[in-house]
Amino acid sequence: MSEQPTASSQRRPATPEEAKALAHPLRIRILRLCWQRPHTNKELGECLEREPGALLHHVRRLHRTGFLELSETRPGPRGTTEKLYRATGKSWTLDVADTDQSVAFAALEAFREEARAAGAQRQFLINRFALQLSDQRAHELRQRLHDLVAEYSASPDAHGQIYGAFFGMHLDAREDSPPPDS
Repeated sequence: MSEQPTASSQRRPATPEEAKALAHPLRIRILRLCWQRPHTNKELGECLEREPGALLHHVRRLHRTGFLELSETRPGPRGTTEKLYRATGKSWTLDVADTDQSVAFAALEAFREEARAAGAQRQFLINRFALQLSDQRAHELRQRLHDLVAEYSASPDAHGQIYGAFFGMHLDAREDSPPPDS
């Protein structure tokens, strides 16, 4: 199963343990890499420019909480066994809106790190804008964006390239901004 949106727009609330597992940018990046293809801890370390030992805790937490599954094992160097992990797609079935903001900030930081690693020549679209929406229309926008991403993810192009994307939305923090639904 791949780490991508499901056709269903119904998401269940994340448990506290699931939310904690998603509240680290490195774990979100691991999920992205393991969506593309299964990886060993050593391969993840090479991709993320980290020591494999420093990633082991993150991989184990994602596996324990059901975000990663063991895909296969293969013989490794000096008689060891290498474990390849694949993303299960579980993160797309969860609603983390009612958790603290650590999951949202981890996703934002993961996107920032991925964009930085890609380099300026590979970043082709960045838009920042403000909208004035009622609560109902803001909910409608979130739902439509989720459904749009699910539609495109449900039918990937066999020979297409992998794109990273991030959408974030927050209420304006200024005191003089109009309250929702005014």
